[in-house]
Formats: sequence, structure tokens, C-alpha cells
Amino acid sequence: MTDTLAVPAPPADDPTRSSAPPPTPAAHDRILLVDYGSQFTQLIARRIREAGVYCEIHPPDRSTDWVRAWGPTGIVLSGGPSSVYDEAGPGLDPAFLDLGVPILGICYGMQLIARHEGGAVLPGKREYGRATLRVSPSPTNGHDSAPPPVSETKKRGPGTWRDARCSGGG
Repeated sequence: MTDTLAVPAPPADDPTRSSAPPPTPAAHDRILLVDYGSQFTQLIARRIREAGVYCEIHPPDRSTDWVRAWGPTGIVLSGGPSSVYDEAGPGLDPAFLDLGVPILGICYGMQLIARHEGGAVLPGKREYGRATLRVSPSPTNGHDSAPPPVSETKKRGPGTWRDARCSGGG
């Protein structure tokens, strides 16, 4: 059985739809997409590439030295079927978080970040529908202004639901 996620374009009057053109990526931008087994890893990589940014998919067992030598300008940690409570599941080298590049965690990837940063990963509720992601500008990540909000339709299948919640400074 194959699951398909169809994401229609937002209507023209959708307040989350931006008329501003997307930012132009620098010629040296390169994203490392760490694949934790998500069924959407290839789609994520394709969308990054469609934005004009070089992207490679690699397994989570790459060493921090390898990642540093590869020189990504950003890292995406994909989702996957594992649980952060499963000791046998793929992990995250905490040194990844100190590489000085922006990191986006999606589902399992965000749960790994939350766990390593002292946050709690708690049981959550099923999710389906539109979600808006807002990225805040930060002088520490090299972005002086926030890009327009991104809106997407998301569907989460059966299983144990977890929300990553972080609190505290920075």
C-alpha cells in the first residue's frame, strides 16, 4: 500500500500566501539532508533543489568531522519511523548542533534536537490539516530578515504521536 500526500496550492486570498519572490540562494549554499527514514526525504530534497539550493541526502551515521569537511550552510534532519525513546534507533551526534549552521528538524529530527537540548518529547494528538511555519530572523544564523511564512498541508499516519517541546533560553 502506498500513501500519497497531495498538497494543493493555497487559494489566492490565503493570508499565508506571499506575493514576495523567494530569496535568491547564494551560489555556495548547500544543504545536508540527514535521512532518518522518512517517506518524504526525496521530496524534501527535490523542493530544496527547486529553490536553487544544492542538496545531498546522507545517512545519520556521518561523523561530525565529515559534515564539517563537507561544509553545509544548513542541515535538515528528516523524520522517520523511529522513537527517540528507542535506544536502538538512529541518534544525533550532539556536536552537529555546534557546527554554527542553521538546523531544521522535521518530526523525528526535531524530537532528536529537543531531546539533546533538554526539551521534553511528550505524547501528542493526531494532526491533519494546514500548518504555518514562521522563521524568526536571528543575527546568529546569518539571516537579517525572516522569509515569508510557509504553509503546508500535513498528514500524520497511525502510530504513537509525539510533540517536541523546548523551553528555556535561546
